[in-house]
Amino acid sequence: MLPFVPVFVPNLVQVAPFVLAFAILCANPLRKHAGWFYALWTLVVVAATWYDPVISLMGEAAPAAAFAMESQMSALPSTMPALYAIVQLLTSSFTGVAFYLVVMFVGALERTPIVKRLLSVRSELSVIGGIVIMGHLVRIVDFPFMFANPMWATIWGSPAVDYMFIAAVVIGPLLTVAFLVPWITSFKVIRKRMDHATWKKTQLLAYPFMALMIAQGFFLALGHALYGFPYDGSSFMMSFMSDPAAWVGAFAQQVATAWMYASIGVAYLVLRLRKRSRDKARRESVLREQGAEGA
Repeated sequence: MLPFVPVFVPNLVQVAPFVLAFAILCANPLRKHAGWFYALWTLVVVAATWYDPVISLMGEAAPAAAFAMESQMSALPSTMPALYAIVQLLTSSFTGVAFYLVVMFVGALERTPIVKRLLSVRSELSVIGGIVIMGHLVRIVDFPFMFANPMWATIWGSPAVDYMFIAAVVIGPLLTVAFLVPWITSFKVIRKRMDHATWKKTQLLAYPFMALMIAQGFFLALGHALYGFPYDGSSFMMSFMSDPAAWVGAFAQQVATAWMYASIGVAYLVLRLRKRSRDKARRESVLREQGAEGA
């Protein structure tokens, strides 16, 4: 993903420092001028992704500008690696996932000064993450249809195609719904028009969204790691022999990514349950103190 980072490093790890640094350092201006951040991020995402849905929907009838943009973006890693890295940091789906992980994890952590700082812009971070994810969704609008087609079984092999089917066809639509509702209602202009109780209910979708996001990331990583399994076909041999180091690095990255998503899911569950237990203990302690004062 990033040209200056070893290929075996999971993409989510590559973008995480940028997202966390942005969230912490830009909390105050983001809270005061959220609209500017939304507009600028939208412009960057649209500029970097508009050609993909146009080509996907129109095929050969797509305008020449779309194909020219596709060619330029494909060449960007070699022609302008620094610019490519910036584009990836701002528009990659992993950046969107990282934003949502920050949003979800700060709700499960103890209220330290940094956590409070992040909580103050939780909605704003969610909106930015959603802008990035929306750009990704538009680019892969045909993804579920691809892996619902039996033809892809001969290309990807089994069980890779089965994991991709689970991620794209089974989890994908559910994840999209669980993402869209809380994201749209995270905009303050929408939130102000909603009844508070109704808004709170829509935000509860964040929890199935978190679970589905982790599950999809896990199955996608497994699918990519097992592409071509049992690795005895001609296409695999051609790919491996052309650049063995690159293949091993990519395989290691996908295996590490699968383990990472599983670990993130377990860590979030443990932290959430721990915080729930501590909050319950605090409430009971306050009630006992109030009862003692009343007596």
